[in-house]
Amino acid sequence: KIWRAIEIYDLLNHYFQCGWWNSIRARLIENSGKHILQFVFSPNPVVQTVNISHGGILPDSLINTTLHLKVGLPFNSTLWQRTREQLFRLYRSKGYSLATINNVNLDTLNGIFSFTIHEGKIANIVVTGNTRTRNMTILREFPLKEGDIFNYYFAQRGLRNVYGLGLFNRVQLNYHWHQNQLQLQIKVEEKSPFLLQVGWNYSRERRFKYLLELTDENILGTGSRLSLINIYGKRDQLYQLLWQTDRIFRTYLTSTVDLHFHQANQFIYTKGNILGEYQERRSGVRFSIGQQVQRLGTISAEITIEAISLRHVSGKGYPTSRTHQAKIRLQSIVDSLDKIPFPSRGKYHHFYYEASSEFLGSEVSFFKLYSSMETYFTLEHIFTSHPKIAWGTSDITTPFQEMFHLGGANSFYGWYEREKLGRRFFLASIEGRLLLHRSLPLNIYWGMRYDVGAIWENSLQEINWSDFVQGYGTYLAFDSFAGLISIHYGENTTGRKEYYLTAGFHF
Repeated sequence: KIWRAIEIYDLLNHYFQCGWWNSIRARLIENSGKHILQFVFSPNPVVQTVNISHGGILPDSLINTTLHLKVGLPFNSTLWQRTREQLFRLYRSKGYSLATINNVNLDTLNGIFSFTIHEGKIANIVVTGNTRTRNMTILREFPLKEGDIFNYYFAQRGLRNVYGLGLFNRVQLNYHWHQNQLQLQIKVEEKSPFLLQVGWNYSRERRFKYLLELTDENILGTGSRLSLINIYGKRDQLYQLLWQTDRIFRTYLTSTVDLHFHQANQFIYTKGNILGEYQERRSGVRFSIGQQVQRLGTISAEITIEAISLRHVSGKGYPTSRTHQAKIRLQSIVDSLDKIPFPSRGKYHHFYYEASSEFLGSEVSFFKLYSSMETYFTLEHIFTSHPKIAWGTSDITTPFQEMFHLGGANSFYGWYEREKLGRRFFLASIEGRLLLHRSLPLNIYWGMRYDVGAIWENSLQEINWSDFVQGYGTYLAFDSFAGLISIHYGENTTGRKEYYLTAGFHF
C-alpha cells in the first residue's frame, strides 16, 4: 500500500486522541528492498495514586464521583479532560462558578497524579461608585464576606438586596484574580436620595386636605429615611418628623422615631345628627423597634409619649381635658397584599396589645386589645372577594380619645365616619368587587358590601343579639394616576341611609 503523509498523520492523531500514550512516532524502515512503516508507542506512566487538594466545600465522596482515571492503569489525558469538565459542572451546579483547577502534576517516578481545586475563596471585597452611601450599608446586604467561597446564587441575591435599598440606579458585580486571590468589586451608581411627594384628598366628612412630604432616603449614608411631613386641611393638621431605619447596624431589626403634632376636629353624633364638635390635639414622640418574623409578619414593640388635649368647639357630648399619656404597644402585622388601593390577592392581619399605666407616667391606666383579619382572592382577573373580621376590647377606664370607632365608607355602611364610639366592638363584612374596565390610565370598579357588627361604650356590658346592626351598600370607583374617586351609598338596619364621596390619594 502506498501511504501518503496526511494518512500517516491522521492515523497518529487517532491513536494519540485515545489518551493512553505519552508519544507516538512513525518511521519508515527499509528491509530487503521493502519499505516497512513502523509505529512506536510510548505509554503514559501508570497511575498508582490520585491526590486531590481542595477547601472542603464539597465532600470527597461527591468529588470522587467525577473521577474517570483508574488506579493501576496508565494515565489517560482524554479521561482527565472529561474529569475536569465534570468537576466544573459539579461546582457550577452548586453555585461555585469561579472554581478553578491548578497545580496539575503527574509524578512519573512514583505514579502519583495530583491537582488542586481552588474553589474561589474571596480575598477582598471593595465597593466603588458610592459617594454618599457608606460601605457598611452596602456590604451588610451582601451575603458573601471576605474569606467565603464565592457562590453565584448568593452573589445574585446580594445584588438584588443592594438594588432593593432603592438608593442606586445600577448595581454591578465584577471580579478578577490577582496572584491567585479572588477580588470582588461591587460597583454602584447612586441616585439622588431626595424625594418630594405632594398629594391631596377630599372626603365628605373631612373635606380637603393636602400632603407635602420631603424625604432624604439615605440620611448620613446609612440607608435610613428622614422625612418631614405636613398635612394641612380644614379639619386635619399634621406636622411630623419621621426617622425610619430598615436595619440597625448589621442586625435585621427595624426602628422608627416619630416626633409629631396632630390636630383634628371631630364631630359627635346622635341618631345621625351633629350633637357637638371638639378639637383633639396630640403632640409627642413615638419610638418602635421590630423585626420581620416568618409566618408572624412584622413583630414590633412601640412606646408613645404624648400630651393630649380635647378642646371645646361647639355643642356637647364629649369631655374636655388636658392629659399626659404614655403607652406601650406590642403588635404583629402580616401584609401580603399585592397592591393598594384595590388588592386582587393577599391577606392583611393586624393584632396589637396596648397598655398605659401610671407607672409609665400616664394619668390614667388602661389596656386595649385589637385584631383584624382580611383576605382577597380573585376569579378570572375580574371578580374579587374580600371577607373581613375585626374585634377589639379595652378596659372600662379607657379614656374617650382612645375608644374604638365604627362608621364610614370603609368601615360600616349607614353611619358617618367615626360616628359610633366604644370600648368594645365587633365587625364582620363580606365584599364583592367587579373590575368593569381595565386600561391605562383608568380602572373602573363596582362593588357591594355587607356589614354586621356592634359597639359598646361599656366593655363589661352583656352582649345581646339585639346589639348587632346590619349594613349594606354599593360603590363605584375610578382609579387613575391622578388619584381615586369613589362614590358609596349605604344603609343599615337602624334606618340610616348615607352616601360617601372620596377623591384623591389615601394618606
